[in-house]
Amino acid sequence: MTFTCFRDGKCEWNKGLYLFAEQFNEKFGTNYTLNKCLDVAQENRNRPQPEVLLIDDDNEKSMVVECKKIVYPENFYEEHRKLHTFHDVFSTLFNQQFQSLLPEAIYEICINKTLYQFKELDIQEKVVVPILKYIKKAISNYSLSKNRVGNIKPILWTFYQLPDCYCEPDEVGFGVRTYFSMDLLSSHINPENYDKFMIQKLQKYLNSASQKFKDYKESIKILIIELCGDFMLIDPQRFAEICRTISKPELVDQIWLAVDNEDTINYFQVR
Repeated sequence: MTFTCFRDGKCEWNKGLYLFAEQFNEKFGTNYTLNKCLDVAQENRNRPQPEVLLIDDDNEKSMVVECKKIVYPENFYEEHRKLHTFHDVFSTLFNQQFQSLLPEAIYEICINKTLYQFKELDIQEKVVVPILKYIKKAISNYSLSKNRVGNIKPILWTFYQLPDCYCEPDEVGFGVRTYFSMDLLSSHINPENYDKFMIQKLQKYLNSASQKFKDYKESIKILIIELCGDFMLIDPQRFAEICRTISKPELVDQIWLAVDNEDTINYFQVR
């Protein structure tokens, strides 16, 4: 799977490279541990550096790792941020306005990509507020435990009370969740454009990594790629094929692919 949501923090080691070190050591019987975060070290401020330097004291060997993200489509996170903004604003206002109006239960609002036509700063006034007004009028007419309410304005949305059997064990009391409906029929990969985009990005990061690895010619030099974005539009297997055939700079020894696996990250060598 691809990385589809935001990950906190700027430290690449804490965000996942420690897992890479663990998995590399397990696979090859080594004992690499973190020696230094090179890209933030004070003495390296004047020249680009890889993310981390790892040392295997048992074998007196070193490794440098550079990690880069390829986001596809390129505007994915810009649009995804709007979904987070919608949820944060909607859940806050919903809890404030409806806790005394509706039975204690978990509710859900289902939206789709029509949200993306609005600017992030307009989401509260132009999207959330009109929807809440519509719901407030609707609940005076019938019970949400048996019916759904929805509209195509200002975006396509549906609101309903979740049956208990669909609630997670920790979902108790009064609350609301947001469900984003994927438009499966509109999601497709154009192989020609996909390959061109991925090759261009990968070549850019290979060349960049090669420059950063110049001071570490005696170390194992690894570039890790994280594929981020719409998992319906990204083909990791095809990307692995591109990695195996692309022209690789001599200073890059290996290419690895990071794969999001819900509660962890798995790393696979593709070159």
